[in-house]
Amino acid sequence: SKGCGGVMRVAPVGCVDLADPFAVAARAARLTHGHPAGYLSAGAYAAMVHALVHGGAPLADAVAIGRARLAREAGHEETTAALAHAVALAAKGAGTAERVA
Repeated sequence: SKGCGGVMRVAPVGCVDLADPFAVAARAARLTHGHPAGYLSAGAYAAMVHALVHGGAPLADAVAIGRARLAREAGHEETTAALAHAVALAAKGAGTAERVA
């Protein structure tokens, strides 16, 4: 599975001051989401939340931190591409239903 259920439940992992929140969140999501896009996205999200909560990083920096950590993982390509697309879309301004589609 590569649905959003893994990502939905890992924000608290990023709120805990862990050495590698990416790894903890990815392992937790992998219990139910065996496709790399299902568990690596959870890891990237937890890394971003951790950078925001514990590092005080601005959102753009937190996203860069999550993307950099993601790039170290085998099978990251699909999730990396999705994040790159989201960042590019966000750079265009407020989201619209047409842009998101």
